[in-house]
Amino acid sequence: MSVSVFSFWMAMLCSTVLILLVHLLRKKPGFIRSFGVSTLLFLYFLCFFRMAVPLELPFVQVIGLEKGYAALFELARAGEVALQGFQLNLLELLFILWVGVAVCRFLYFVGRYLWEKRKLERFQHNRSPLAEQVFARVQEESSKHLQVRVFVCPDIPGPMGIGIRKKGILLPHRDYTEEELYYVLQHEYTHFVHRDLTVRFLTCVFVCVFWWNPAVYLLNRDVEQMLEIKCDLAVTDGRSKSERIAYLTAILSALRDGGEEKNPAFSAGTHLLPRRMDNALLERFHMITRGENAKRASWHRLALLTVSVALLFASYLFVIQPKYDPPVADYYSRDSAEIEITDVSYLFKYEDGSYAAVLSDGQFIPVNDEYVLELMLSQDYIIKEEGE
Repeated sequence: MSVSVFSFWMAMLCSTVLILLVHLLRKKPGFIRSFGVSTLLFLYFLCFFRMAVPLELPFVQVIGLEKGYAALFELARAGEVALQGFQLNLLELLFILWVGVAVCRFLYFVGRYLWEKRKLERFQHNRSPLAEQVFARVQEESSKHLQVRVFVCPDIPGPMGIGIRKKGILLPHRDYTEEELYYVLQHEYTHFVHRDLTVRFLTCVFVCVFWWNPAVYLLNRDVEQMLEIKCDLAVTDGRSKSERIAYLTAILSALRDGGEEKNPAFSAGTHLLPRRMDNALLERFHMITRGENAKRASWHRLALLTVSVALLFASYLFVIQPKYDPPVADYYSRDSAEIEITDVSYLFKYEDGSYAAVLSDGQFIPVNDEYVLELMLSQDYIIKEEGE
């Protein structure tokens, strides 16, 4: 069990393909209703896992590719650059660049997260008696009782949830009706119950590490939207049509009051309003109004998950590596004269099991080096045995 540049490349390739496939499926509302948001999140988890665990197992099968693929890796390994007294090839330089940028992005993300969280927590004493009263009702109706603070923050355009350990629900400085508060607070509280902020935080860290892969930004955006849809469906599940309309009205009301402003990019938080005003909100409304119909497709969902896990393990069964023709230098015998590959007509096998290379001029050159012999036998030369 090991990790090589080729196993890492296979992990990136397989996970990228999986991300793109799941993204295409996610864009089909019928697929979401049939299989559920949790199923899609699990598929994205498989993408995470494959990219984060690029192992090369002992039983892996090697697939060799020639020409362009081999030339690309040869180019990456050939050129060397002197850096602080060290000779580094292109692959090593790219690895240093990857790690360096990943560390910088991670430190920037953590620093910005702590700074923004501290900035928002300055308003933790701005309490709303009505909001706390409604929130107590939300907690009573929930199966889990979590320690969550609710406070008003004038610096945000819409409701949001922050914090993994010290949890808080932030409300903008505006007048909500009791019904609007109920649905807004239930939405954000459901995020905490489902531990969605932990998922958001880990996704952001994942983007910091694999910053060079365009697919991770697509995954980050999709996961954010899927968590919001999952939360919407959890809040509206089992509710009447009038209650669903009330929930949508609460979101539209918040959008009307704060949607024109730029929502702060608190990456590891949850936002009732989408940070990108494209089709995200329309997709959520579409899912709420039509509902999720995943229960009647449970065996389809199980089959999909089984196939997905099987594909994940299958991706560990092979690895693509560059294939090169053995260089002429590999045919040198340390115990005899130099053998040119173009001069060898056939191999001659003696009764004692030893071999000789017969050149085009009829000369017999003993092949005493086992490594050289293995290379020559792999070239499908005609073999004539003594006594024939």
